[in-house]
Amino acid sequence: MSSLDIFITLFIIFWTLYGFFRGLVSELISVICWSSAIYFSSNYFYLPADFIDEFINSRQISNILAFIAIFVSLS
Repeated sequence: MSSLDIFITLFIIFWTLYGFFRGLVSELISVICWSSAIYFSSNYFYLPADFIDEFINSRQISNILAFIAIFVSLS
């Protein structure tokens, strides 16, 4: 097995056991919410970054703040 296979297997085992103790449905909803927050934050941070860049003259800081704003609002 490659290291990626081992990582994925351990990841699935961890979330399975964690979900067993917390409740499967609530855990699935939680994982979907976190995953979607990461996905949308990493793919659409540039939209509010243009607005933030008008107030802060650093593009890198604007990108970081936009990522955080989207992530917090979705999670």
